[in-house]
Amino acid sequence: MPDFITVLIHPGVTMRRILDQRRYRWIPLVLLAVAASALRDRDHSDLRNALPFEEWWIVAGIIALALAAGLAICLLLFYGFSWIPYLVGRAFEGTGDVREVRTALAWGLMPIIVSAVYRVPLALWLGSQVTTINPMACGTLAIAGALELATLLWYAFVASAALAEAHRFSFLRGFATLTFGLLTPLIFTVAAVLALH
Repeated sequence: MPDFITVLIHPGVTMRRILDQRRYRWIPLVLLAVAASALRDRDHSDLRNALPFEEWWIVAGIIALALAAGLAICLLLFYGFSWIPYLVGRAFEGTGDVREVRTALAWGLMPIIVSAVYRVPLALWLGSQVTTINPMACGTLAIAGALELATLLWYAFVASAALAEAHRFSFLRGFATLTFGLLTPLIFTVAAVLALH
């Protein structure tokens, strides 16, 4: 089976095969994860009503530039963030280099990419339900919340196993590396805010 399927089921074995083959491609995976995450923004009706149809080409150009800039910023942020799990993993006696860690982090995003399977139908369904509150819409929102939680847990499992393979240590250390890596920017932000007050 293709790697993008097996990594969802056997992330450790798949990640080891990818790293042994020195396939360090991460940009397409990050872009797909950003696109899948953007599907949570369901209602764009106000934007459509505000745009003048006569000047659609200007609006289309502005939107294209904004999307390109946003994607470039996401790639830069991911590139910079990948150094944190690399350094945290080294503190846990990991041996992976930063390219391997970056690749593992990107492949760990596969559950988020796959979430487009349910996010697209939910976006289409909830787009027509956002102006009214009814039992059907509330039930759909509850299902959406459960699916988002399942995706988050699946992401934690896949990304932890992928990081563990990149650093060549246990799954628990991979999970700790992912957790500390995600918390580090938050800790620095809180510390900076407290220092300014």
